[in-house]
Amino acid sequence: NDGNKIITLKENEYLGDIKDKLLDMFVDGFNLLIAGTGVGKTELWKKIANENKQRVLVIEPLNAIINNKYDESFYKAIGNTYINNDVDVALCSYNKFNSLCSMIFDAKKKMPHTEYDVIVVDESHLLGLSEYRAEIIIPFINNLKRYNETYGTKIVLQTATISNEEYYF
Repeated sequence: NDGNKIITLKENEYLGDIKDKLLDMFVDGFNLLIAGTGVGKTELWKKIANENKQRVLVIEPLNAIINNKYDESFYKAIGNTYINNDVDVALCSYNKFNSLCSMIFDAKKKMPHTEYDVIVVDESHLLGLSEYRAEIIIPFINNLKRYNETYGTKIVLQTATISNEEYYF
């Protein structure tokens, strides 16, 4: 057994319906969640934050995705907004996460509310594409690893597109 666990959803079942099972399966460190479109990936994280009282940070590759995909129930850290607010579910871009990590690790600033129980990297299949903004992706991957080493957070690489993420972590 290579440690992979496969869950098949029942008819009319969504990821949020099995959130406790998923939380139990996720390890501190890196996890890969491959789930098709429409099975409730976005709603899963809201439920985990609200019902399981977990602080969740969802990281998207682009601000445009944040603006178009998420409603006001998510705190959007875009532009001059920071993600160090005391909110249950926050959103930011790869770039914003890199900025946060620079403040925490390089500038050694005491940043309140920067420890998350779960960090979700959405569209994680893009991490393995060398032509996809390498100047942001390489520091982003290094920052995820450093964040995990510091805080022992559950980091979930999430995608609907099977790719080669597991080879980078």
